[in-house]
Amino acid sequence: MEQPDVRLERVTKQFGDVKAVDDLSLSFDRGGFVALLGPSGCGKTTTLRMIGGFEEPTAGTVYLGEQDVTGLPPYKREVNTVFQNYALFPHMTIFDNVAFGIRQRGGGSKHQIAQQVGEMLELVQLAGFERRKPTQLSGGQAQRVALARALINKPRVLLLDEPLGALDLKLRKQMQIELKRIQTEVNITFIHVTHDQEEAMTMADRIAVMNQGQVEQIGPPGELYEQPRTAFVAGFLGVSNMVWATVTGPGTVQLHEGTVARVPQESLEGGHKELRIGVRPEKMRIVANGSGDGAGDANRLDGTVKDVSYIGVSTQYIIETAAGDELTVFAQNVGRSAERAAPGQKVGVLWDPEHTFVITDTREVPTLEEQL
Repeated sequence: MEQPDVRLERVTKQFGDVKAVDDLSLSFDRGGFVALLGPSGCGKTTTLRMIGGFEEPTAGTVYLGEQDVTGLPPYKREVNTVFQNYALFPHMTIFDNVAFGIRQRGGGSKHQIAQQVGEMLELVQLAGFERRKPTQLSGGQAQRVALARALINKPRVLLLDEPLGALDLKLRKQMQIELKRIQTEVNITFIHVTHDQEEAMTMADRIAVMNQGQVEQIGPPGELYEQPRTAFVAGFLGVSNMVWATVTGPGTVQLHEGTVARVPQESLEGGHKELRIGVRPEKMRIVANGSGDGAGDANRLDGTVKDVSYIGVSTQYIIETAAGDELTVFAQNVGRSAERAAPGQKVGVLWDPEHTFVITDTREVPTLEEQL
């Protein structure tokens, strides 16, 4: 079995009375793109800094491959870091910025260095920029130079500390695709810290959702989105509708206002009596009140339209149910003259049983303030 590139064993980091990271055990396989995702203060940046050697654990051990690197300074670790501000040397050309690391290590002749720098600039699609200065670059170009400068050292692991945070939305989306392309080409382990759910899902092949210094769930983006295990993951990774329910039989639950809903039988195998069921907004649909059109075997909750918002690719409905729960429904805008339900209108909300996930932990869903 291949050794993970990075392994944390029972790592804790305490700042005074605050535990930024709490007894964390985590590993990252070679060649993967992993995102540490979570709100401010969840411990993701502290975890990254302990891997890079910029912070030392209060307790626990950090491994790079088979080597215990706990206590080693950053320059003695097979790790490079790209920060949000890029930290390029403004007085140096792009060539000299990229070559800085290998020159410091005595990395070959002038010809060999020139060849390596050329290869790196080709990789980040900046060939021909060698003589420019950082002040002559756009934000996206500067970010790619910082990547080239880090990758030329051929690190075991590349750490990315919110490197896209300073870019505008359009450029950030372009750079997400670029980063994933570069990681695939170089096949180096990337560990990326972000609080942006969409960014993590676009780039990472595994996401570790962090909360209060611990990992709530780690796995592929699709698994975390479709089958969140905790209310925090369900509420942080996208929008979720969650309502309390009581198990009434094999594959059936009763919601608190009396509606019976069907759920996947395997999701009830833990033996819990009280739990929450969840459905993503795009997997729900609305019909006029009293209508059974399109219901089939679908679950149904009746309610009243509280708010309607046109958001481009879809229309967002907020539906207030009889039990007081609010549901969010995304209806795709497939036609230019599509009719929309209006505030105050009575509607039914439908969803298929297989689109239901089950949450058994009792903690509350994080508020918007808690997620930022």
